[in-house]
Amino acid sequence: MIKFTIIIFIISITISIVGFIEKEDKNSVRITVLASSGKGREIKVTVSNMLNTEPILLSESKLNSAGKGLLEFRLAKPTLASIRIDGKRSDIYISPGSESQVSVDYNDFEKTIRFSGNEAEINNYLSKESLLVSKSFFAGGKFIYRLELNEFLKRYDSLTAALSDLHRHYVDSVLLPINTRALLENKYKMKLLLINLTYAYQLYNAALNEQSYAVQNGLKIEEIKIPNELMGIADEVSLDTAMMNIRMPEYSEVLLMALQLKIYQPNFDIKTWDKIRDRFPLTANALIKEKRFPAPFKE
Repeated sequence: MIKFTIIIFIISITISIVGFIEKEDKNSVRITVLASSGKGREIKVTVSNMLNTEPILLSESKLNSAGKGLLEFRLAKPTLASIRIDGKRSDIYISPGSESQVSVDYNDFEKTIRFSGNEAEINNYLSKESLLVSKSFFAGGKFIYRLELNEFLKRYDSLTAALSDLHRHYVDSVLLPINTRALLENKYKMKLLLINLTYAYQLYNAALNEQSYAVQNGLKIEEIKIPNELMGIADEVSLDTAMMNIRMPEYSEVLLMALQLKIYQPNFDIKTWDKIRDRFPLTANALIKEKRFPAPFKE
């Protein structure tokens, strides 16, 4: 009887251990990286902290002499992330229990990066999306944020059409869950909104610098005016818990940019800035509380 009891106890412990290991395995993620011209380079996987542009590190390693490396970490739920090799990066989608492989020529990163394994279809789509954006940013040797307004709007419209076509062809050719289709659509649209907001914000900063120069030199201070075509862009930003939960980096940056344009910019006065500089965060906080934002948005 005692032997039988001991055997049952050992079996129970064994089952518990196996069950624990299986549970652990369901949350583990493995990403194998093979990069030509990548010997000794640092590799990392990071996610957005959704509060600022500082990333959260999930895993890091170094490529060996053959340009191969392994990133291992645990994940509680699906997320958007970035895989980084030194200063170069690519957006990726990962979920608990996934195993994937990345191959790339480091010297031609954006054009050569390829994914295989779990989520390969999604990640190859994301790499194509990034390549389209990168090409548009430097088309004709002119950086998109250095263009005059009319030129910017033309390039923006062209990029919008290209990303829309890429998305449509992808979802038509690959069977995806509805929530994944929505995620990818929201991501490219949020990327476009971020580009628009960044352009508007740069115009505002340029005008602010002109005001600062005028104050320092006793000149007439001109009112800051944002072109009508860009007015109201920040009003397109809404609270989306799904994009927060999936840690969409573009959404985090859009929220920060909207804060600048909706709260800081309308209440900023270059003539009194030196006097209120230290109090402005408190002033901004009070203004946010007065606005009719959803509670999570205010936080």
